[in-house]
Amino acid sequence: MARFSIASPSFGRFVRSTAFTIPLACIIGLATAKVRPGDELATTPMHVAKMAAMRFMYSESKMTFAKMQGPELAQMIDKARTAAAGNISGNLCFSYVGASGDMTKEFTLKVGYPVKPGTVAPDGFTVVDVPEYKCATLVMFGPMSNMGKAYETLYSELLQNGLVPSGDSREYYLYWEGPQSENDVTLLQVGVK
Repeated sequence: MARFSIASPSFGRFVRSTAFTIPLACIIGLATAKVRPGDELATTPMHVAKMAAMRFMYSESKMTFAKMQGPELAQMIDKARTAAAGNISGNLCFSYVGASGDMTKEFTLKVGYPVKPGTVAPDGFTVVDVPEYKCATLVMFGPMSNMGKAYETLYSELLQNGLVPSGDSREYYLYWEGPQSENDVTLLQVGVK
């Protein structure tokens, strides 16, 4: 594992400068990211990783991808940042349970941050110790409009490698300037059995 600090001065008001830990293979992937033929999607190669256990503070909501375009998500992010203030030990994380490619299908969305040991959840939040997480992962560079293509790429590669999805996924927002920015950096993780 390698530990890095990325200054995130403009994830709107949602992310602060923070340290995060990612596998060295992911860092090597940063140097080998490529634009895939026929589109503008830049990602690292997919690899399988065991992400370290973490203490996670979050709020959760029933959500659809269509609803994620509205103000409810921004409010969840802002409340999570405020609630975790002073205890944040990693980047903003979205954890999806039961999500699919269907824009209208409801799933559980957990929005929060990895937090320091001993952090207590304020009202409306939950703190849990999340065990080690085996996942297929890649880093996506660029705007949120590429997110669907990035997940298609990730699922295609994990299935080609004989991996079986576990039904949950995570996104870590490593650097954020805005939803249309070519400079955004997002770590995608799909749990595998």
